Amino acid sequence: MIRIYIRRKNEIAGHTFICKSSIKKDIIAILPHVLVVDGLITEDEWATSRESIIEKFKLFVTESYVDGRSKAARSTKKFNWREVLNMKVGETFKPMAYKTISNWLAIEIEISNCGSMVRYRIGENSQVSDWKEIHFTKAGKPYFNARHTRYYLNEFMKI
Repeated sequence: MIRIYIRRKNEIAGHTFICKSSIKKDIIAILPHVLVVDGLITEDEWATSRESIIEKFKLFVTESYVDGRSKAARSTKKFNWREVLNMKVGETFKPMAYKTISNWLAIEIEISNCGSMVRYRIGENSQVSDWKEIHFTKAGKPYFNARHTRYYLNEFMKI
């Protein structure tokens, strides 16, 4: 069995799957037709493309062999291209803190597990940003830049 770790371009953490064979050389033509219906690929790409799936969707893939009988392997999800290609960067946004910008608007942030990156959402229904690096002033105050504005982390209230 092969343990597959997949991460999208803008994600800090990826997803782990288990599969019987390597996926690194899979091409677009082997994908199920459902992905055409989902709008992830075009009909022409599905029918004729010899392009690698990993290159087309800018995925980072690591594979390693594991014992398929182990408890960890049995509890890991089975690999499925449809599930992988439908993963969205912002779907697991969990705000940790917020800062009120005005009477009706706030910015919410999520800090990465390693503590060096942050992503934000301004307003309740807006899109989640890509991961931004946390910088420090000469005095040591942490901040990040969002939409041409500098936000200091010590000004946020923990949720």
